[in-house]
Amino acid sequence: MSSVRYPVVLFSLLALFASSCGLFGSGGEEISEAQRLQADSHYESGIEYGNAGNFEGAVIQLDQAILLNPGLTNAYIARGRARAELNRYPEAIEDYNVAIENVPENSEIYIDRAVAYSRISEYKTALADYDKAVELGNDSFSLHLNRGTTLSRLGKHYEALKSYDTAIEIAPDSSLAWTNRGTEYARLGQPRQAIEEFRKAIELDPENAEAFFNRGAAYAAIGRYDDAFIHLEKAVQIDPDNEKVFHDRGTIYGELGILYQSTQNLAESIARDPDNAELYAQRAEVYKRMPNHEKAIRDLSSALQLIPDNAGWLVERGDSWLALEEFQAALNDYNTALELQPTSGRILARRGTFWKETGHYDRAIVDFEDAIIMDTRSHEAYGGRGEIFSLVGDFNRAIADFTEAIELNDENDTVDAANQEVDYFKNRALAYGSVGNHHQALTDLNLAINIHEQIVEQTRDPKDQTLWSLRAIAKAELCMDEEALADANIAEELGAEAADLNRSLMAIRQQPKCSGN
Repeated sequence: MSSVRYPVVLFSLLALFASSCGLFGSGGEEISEAQRLQADSHYESGIEYGNAGNFEGAVIQLDQAILLNPGLTNAYIARGRARAELNRYPEAIEDYNVAIENVPENSEIYIDRAVAYSRISEYKTALADYDKAVELGNDSFSLHLNRGTTLSRLGKHYEALKSYDTAIEIAPDSSLAWTNRGTEYARLGQPRQAIEEFRKAIELDPENAEAFFNRGAAYAAIGRYDDAFIHLEKAVQIDPDNEKVFHDRGTIYGELGILYQSTQNLAESIARDPDNAELYAQRAEVYKRMPNHEKAIRDLSSALQLIPDNAGWLVERGDSWLALEEFQAALNDYNTALELQPTSGRILARRGTFWKETGHYDRAIVDFEDAIIMDTRSHEAYGGRGEIFSLVGDFNRAIADFTEAIELNDENDTVDAANQEVDYFKNRALAYGSVGNHHQALTDLNLAINIHEQIVEQTRDPKDQTLWSLRAIAKAELCMDEEALADANIAEELGAEAADLNRSLMAIRQQPKCSGN
């Protein structure tokens, strides 16, 4: 693993589905004069209600207009728009369907229907309507802006960029269009370009909280955390009720290892969105790193109250119960998780770890081997089984399992995976040392320390003194006295028990193989 990368906060997509014309129109068709006049009266009343924001009243009046004059196309359009304002999108679509049958060349109705389809997440159908509007010659700003948003929802990010390009050509002073295009660059993994797009959006509208928020996230993506915080703080000033800002700021603090501030920001996020189970689970992860397993359990329990069948959260809570030596509670959570996902190699491996930690090696071996059968790429199962082989003195089999775990884990690229890899190298080094292969032990410890220092640099987590203690011993075994002493000093500075370590080093130094040095 040559480098350690961390997830960044994800970027929000502005989804503005605005109509490109006024809310209500006018028109009619030939019927009896009395009915026509009465229908027109209800239609005009519907327009007045709609323009006043009374959309329920508008629908009632437009119902009467259509009942009296079923061919009054504009009444269907106006009622569709009023229903859309009331979030009654399927009914709005029915009105737009009638209007399109009557006037199939009116591009504005296709745009209205596309907006309604987008609101119910039928993005493919919405895109077809936007494309039809383009085919009919509509070249409005809102069409290209909304079409870009729909393309992005469909994962067609490069095509979305082209739509935003067109929107900006039409309205170069639109802060929203620059924000959307910046968001698209961010989604494409181009945060530096995104930063420039958001800069332009902010220049055009200094109160654009979304642009500040997204620019902060883009700065975080390239590791410029000071700039990220400045922009997130500005987003909070503009939009103090925006839950996403606190969430992302909490995430960044977590990545920096500033754990208390992370929990405080996530608490603000939870206060604004108390029914979001994911927020409780995320804060639980931070509490586990502190470590504060009591609070982690509390948050995971809150998350599970909202989503009871989340096996992953059950496993995480089981891990915290295990850390607190609440063994029955831990086992209950692992077993419940397995009832939800009986073929999960990951969960079997975690229960195997429970059996290992509680000294039930036979049961642990069974779970680890079942985990490998269920998931041949489960590095946790190989690593756990390797630890048991080491505990029972079967070091060659332990080395084989740790080697497999390292190769499989290297496919992941998160901070958790990096920490896990450090453990695998450390455990394999111990196994190599136990069979007298101190050169290979030293190689593994060098790799473990290199990865560990990358993690510490990024997260500000404390250094693990055992790595330097073990490397001091490995170097002493190879008669590298000065280097062994240097590592011993580092280990002591980090909190290692100096007397115990020095006794180990002296015992090794007095061995015949080093006596001539």
